[in-house]
This record gives sequence, C-alpha cells and structure tokens, in this order.
Amino acid sequence: MGKNPKEWTTFLTGFNIGTFLSLISLVEVLMTRSSFKEYCIILAVILVNGTIIGVVLQYLLIHIHLTKNMGRAFYYAGDEIPKRLLEMRNHKLEKTLELMVGIQTRVKLNLIILIMLVLLLILSLLLPIIYCYRFESDMFLFNIGWSCILLMFMSRLVLIMTKNSRYIQFKINHLLDVHEFNNIQLKKEEL
Repeated sequence: MGKNPKEWTTFLTGFNIGTFLSLISLVEVLMTRSSFKEYCIILAVILVNGTIIGVVLQYLLIHIHLTKNMGRAFYYAGDEIPKRLLEMRNHKLEKTLELMVGIQTRVKLNLIILIMLVLLLILSLLLPIIYCYRFESDMFLFNIGWSCILLMFMSRLVLIMTKNSRYIQFKINHLLDVHEFNNIQLKKEEL
C-alpha cells in the first residue's frame, strides 16, 4: 500500500488478500465439485469476498488518514478554530462555525457507513466458512482462523478511525460551545 490510501493499489491489496485467502479456503471444495453451477457460485464467493475486503480496507485507510490530519489540526489549534478552516471561509466566524457543523455531521455519517461496511465484511467472511462447513472441507478451521485474524486487523483500524472521529466531534462541540453557536436558532432565522 502506498502513502496515498486513495490510490488504486490500496483497493487491489485488499482485493488480493481477500481473493487469495478465499481461494485457499475453498480450493478443496472447488476441486471436489463437478457441476458448472457450483464452480460459478464458489468463484462468485471468492470475488465478492475480495471486493468487499478491498472496499472496506480502502474506506478505512482513507478516513483514518483524513481524521488523523483533521484531529491534528484541531489539537494544534487548542481552544481556537484551526486557521485552515477560517481561511476556507474568508475569516468569517459565523460561516466557519457552520462549516464545522457540516464537518461534524459528515463525521457522524462516516461512522454510520463504517458500521454498515463492517457488517457487510462480517457477512462476506461467513460465506467461505459456510461453504466449507456445508461441504465438510478440511479447510474449515483454516477459514475460521484467517477470518478471525482479518477481523482483528480491521477492528484495529476501526478503533483508530472511531477514536479520531470522536476526538474531532469533541473538539467541534467544544469550539461551538466556546463561540456560543446555536445551529437551531440559525435554521429558524433562515426560514
């Protein structure tokens, strides 16, 4: 994986890990099945697993990178609004506070998306396990093992992103309180 998590290689790394481990897990089932339909189903499971692992890994790495940089900006600013945010809104306090409310909403939305992606990841990791169990494969324990290891690795990344996101939300709430910003009152005035 490169320094930039938005690169295509980040997705390909996760995709390759997922497809390789799924293929190893399902190779015995693949070799013992004779119908074309079963081959297609197993191949689909392998590709779905790789795609989901690649997407989740890239999403996590991108948002860890973003929240780390944003958290660092809030940390170094202390009880002040980060200069970069003020510059984005031409040093207008009201507009900058509105921007911070938008950032806070986006951070919450990203956490909700993260929950859905983790659930999708868990479901995709269960697919090879179910196939190995159904066809009484010798790779059943290996499949459970690599799924648990991958889940622990992804859980570590999820915890980092969650910690960064909570810190950003805390700092934004603190700065909104310091500047006595009331978003509800602002919405009523606009109507």
